[in-house]
Amino acid sequence: MPKVSVLLSNYNGDKHLDESISSVLSQTYKDFEFIIVDDASTDSSRKVIENYHDKRIKKYYAEKNRNIAYSLNLALSMASGEYIARIDSDDVWELNKLEIQVQYMENHSECGACFTKVNIIDEYSNIANDMYDEYFQLFNSAENKSQREWLRFFFYQGNCLCHPSVVIRRNVLEHVGGYYHLAYVPAEDYELWTRIVMKYPIHILEEKLVRYRWEETVNKISGKTDGRIYAFPNIMMLTRKRIMENIDNEDLVRYFKEDFINPESESQEELECEKAHILLRCSGDNANFLGLEKYEELLDNEKMLKVLEEKMEFSLSEYYKEYRTRNFDLLGELEKAKGDIRHLKADVEEKQKAIENKQREVEQLQFLVDEVMSSTSWKVTSPLRRVTRTLKRRK
Repeated sequence: MPKVSVLLSNYNGDKHLDESISSVLSQTYKDFEFIIVDDASTDSSRKVIENYHDKRIKKYYAEKNRNIAYSLNLALSMASGEYIARIDSDDVWELNKLEIQVQYMENHSECGACFTKVNIIDEYSNIANDMYDEYFQLFNSAENKSQREWLRFFFYQGNCLCHPSVVIRRNVLEHVGGYYHLAYVPAEDYELWTRIVMKYPIHILEEKLVRYRWEETVNKISGKTDGRIYAFPNIMMLTRKRIMENIDNEDLVRYFKEDFINPESESQEELECEKAHILLRCSGDNANFLGLEKYEELLDNEKMLKVLEEKMEFSLSEYYKEYRTRNFDLLGELEKAKGDIRHLKADVEEKQKAIENKQREVEQLQFLVDEVMSSTSWKVTSPLRRVTRTLKRRK
């Protein structure tokens, strides 16, 4: 059986698909299978895929479009490799990517998943690190951390790992749930990293072994459109909730003890109360709503209220203030921000029109000056004007 299973999910990616497939087949490391799932594309993707006859390729054409997480799960169900690697249909691997990562994983049996640094490329496959510096820094500034540090980073800050750079042990993936959760697109990878790092170390290699393409298109699931910008805080909220629902008591203490109200918390009731506090104090309005939701659950139990009051410095009157001091309507806030931006744009447009009007006035004056200076009377009176200027200087 192959050592590595490479998964590619494609939807209407014919523009760059050939380049991505070629970068996998050209790897210096040869012991892999290549599973391509086309997610019911309507462009010429199927034609591109059918041009390849490499025996390592397994092709699957879905009849219904269900997006990337579903497609990747289909690919995973067909995978037989010891390691799982990922590539998107518009990204490119360096020739030695698999060779370097497999060697690292073979030499570090404790590591659950291995990532790499990246270069950013534009729609023409040119290196565009400066043009898209925000994304270059996102994927390249992260330093290796302990499991505890990583989980806290994911919980409080978000994602900084490049999905197409990953190589995961298949048994690790199976141990933490096996598949991508369908509810978390476009950050299905981020949610998976939280599950992996809770149980296994991960590592980022310094080499830039992936060329990650950035362009704003309909099919770029991680693009920066309004809808996708809204999606990430919502998925982060759901991921935080999932972490707190599934974390066992030992891991809760291991990863989040420094955030406890009572450092001595150890009973099940006390730890449930600590979860509510952590969720309430997360940054971001939606995350705070999760805390209120957790407190709602706790306050249905008289025993929990007693624990909160006696050991967590909890006061019902103070808790009620949360409703008065926080705004949980994230979309409403975003709409308000967009309204402010529209007003600013209107002001800019108004000022731009005023500038354009002034420019037209200047042009009209310049035209009149040119007309006068080119007239016969202006030329005839030129000697008289020179004499006048000379007399003025003598005075």
